[in-house]
Amino acid sequence: MATAGDADFLARVYLKLTWVKVAPTAGELLSLLSKRSSDLGVHTEVLQSRDDTATWILCDYHTAEPENTTDALIPSLEPFKSEVFRRSFPLLEAGDPSERWLGEGDFVGPMQEALYYAVFFDIAPEHLAAFEQGLTAEAHAVARMEPKTARFHLWQNTSDASRWVVLEAFREAAGREEHASMPHYLKVRAQLEEWQRSPRTHDSGYSLILS
Repeated sequence: MATAGDADFLARVYLKLTWVKVAPTAGELLSLLSKRSSDLGVHTEVLQSRDDTATWILCDYHTAEPENTTDALIPSLEPFKSEVFRRSFPLLEAGDPSERWLGEGDFVGPMQEALYYAVFFDIAPEHLAAFEQGLTAEAHAVARMEPKTARFHLWQNTSDASRWVVLEAFREAAGREEHASMPHYLKVRAQLEEWQRSPRTHDSGYSLILS
């Protein structure tokens, strides 16, 4: 199984998200998913909803584009949705504060206490370039100015170019509140009114259980 400290963890450019309802106990689930990750040769992060502890998100990181289908072990976990995304912006240069996101050992321990959010966007085709540029600039700003924000990653759906997701993680609840008050965030939020075809949605309040 790939580990959180692997240097190539976030160099993997495809992300498959699978939402599951879990019948096994947490211990049985983690044992099953650890074996699955090893068998598939992928790095998997497992997120559990804080509001509905039976709902989980499997975050599989791939070096090649995966099929948007369930694998052999998933059916026992009652999947109800899956999507495949490609990385939008490249890894930032060495020395940038956001290198703390690039598999330097911060994905276990403190990260397991973080609050995770998935924010989905539906962007009008004529605004895709502006959206990507704006959110890339936002990611750089977050890295420089928000120490309580542990992660801010932008991904584009492989089958629908208009659909995007930002995976965010905050070291504490106050981090999300501070993020929402930052000038760079307020600027992008205002621009979203022009860019999006429909309002953004949130899949929020998750904890990192396995990485």
